[in-house]
Amino acid sequence: MIDSVINTMRRYKMIEQGDHVVAGISGGADSVLLLIQLAEYRKVVPFRLSVVHINHLIREDASMDADFVRELCERLDVPFHLKEVDVTAESVRRHMSVEEAGRMVRYEAFNSLDPDKIATGHHRDDCVETFLLNLCRGTGIHGLKGIAPRNGKVIRPLIDLTRAEIEEELLRLGQSYRTDSTNLKTDYYRNRLRLEVIPYLNDKINDNASAHIASAASRLSSMDRYLSGVVHERFLKAIRLRDERCLILNLDSLRNEDEYILGEMLLMAVDELHKGRKDITAAHIEAVMSVINSSGEKRISLPYNITVIKSYDTLIFDCDRQESEHREYVISFPEGSTECRVELEDGRVLEARYRPIDGRAYPASESVKWFDMDKVNGQIMCRCRREKDYLVINDRMQTKSLKDYMINEKIPKFQRDSRLLIADGSHIMWVIGARISEAYKISEDTKRVLEIAIKES
Repeated sequence: MIDSVINTMRRYKMIEQGDHVVAGISGGADSVLLLIQLAEYRKVVPFRLSVVHINHLIREDASMDADFVRELCERLDVPFHLKEVDVTAESVRRHMSVEEAGRMVRYEAFNSLDPDKIATGHHRDDCVETFLLNLCRGTGIHGLKGIAPRNGKVIRPLIDLTRAEIEEELLRLGQSYRTDSTNLKTDYYRNRLRLEVIPYLNDKINDNASAHIASAASRLSSMDRYLSGVVHERFLKAIRLRDERCLILNLDSLRNEDEYILGEMLLMAVDELHKGRKDITAAHIEAVMSVINSSGEKRISLPYNITVIKSYDTLIFDCDRQESEHREYVISFPEGSTECRVELEDGRVLEARYRPIDGRAYPASESVKWFDMDKVNGQIMCRCRREKDYLVINDRMQTKSLKDYMINEKIPKFQRDSRLLIADGSHIMWVIGARISEAYKISEDTKRVLEIAIKES
């Protein structure tokens, strides 16, 4: 058995010399064999092994599981760490199921020991259960690929073994294990699959049903890796603008995609803003697709406070900015100083300074602009738009209302009221991130130059 597990660990490069591996050990058959095999593997590859056991405070006999694991660790000379957490209370506090809260608690405990790798006792039957559970709930290829042998620093050395093989090996070794009574109840969907559905498939449909499902999951995993690369490449090409709270995609690029690729790109857009897509359903993706093919400006709301807006030739994913429409910052220079610094509400910093013109070049960028200081008539403000705002659009000093400028530049409606501006009264000196007014440009008559820069804090 150790040779089989060694082959799996080598094939997926699970453990390297010097790693600190933290194993989650419940005391059940799979985790007990995991611990035994890892302890044995230290003779092949030197690494540091630690054990974490979680008492979820759900069962009265849970403390006996902890004692069992502690004694096993002592015998195998492995450091033991016990974590006791009321997972039921945590599920209420975190607004999630008991199962999900338990998973969160476990991985928080594992990571508290600063591991290089986290080893879990998942095996082939777990992969089959996950495949069927996700299939019944409704999923795409992502959910049908089962459980990966390795996912980041999480490793699963027993993934090629069945539950029966694990129990047979423990019997051969004369090693006992604990049985979680909750695993024998059919209150949970996963338990029903394990105790009722999968045995039926193997007994009544095909005696190799589990093996065939696991094989299909493996092939789908390979397919998913390939398609994910294709989707990522197309997604990057479609991006017009991206920051931590907003993603703007080119609508024409999206419309040219195959329906499957498009759906995956939309899910990737959600990942960009939220780093997760658990609550995004097929109905959400279909709704976004309908917006893409609609006429005029449209918007829909998604989970995670994400709003999707079709505006002009773009599709915008906006993550609840909660920005005020009436922010105003005075740009003033203290007596005796030629510099001013203002911390903006969105986390950025505005820096302004002026000096006599000295013949140097003034290379403007999207975040830095230069102005003729002596053309400023009033108090310089950094603010959002107001009625009657305007700017000068050419060297003939023709003006255009800010509203018309924003429409012509196809600035989405939802951004117009929150777009920051540099203003001299009603005259807009700079639409931040875009152009400045021609009236304030440096000329041969300029004596003092004003520099305004917007920087990340």
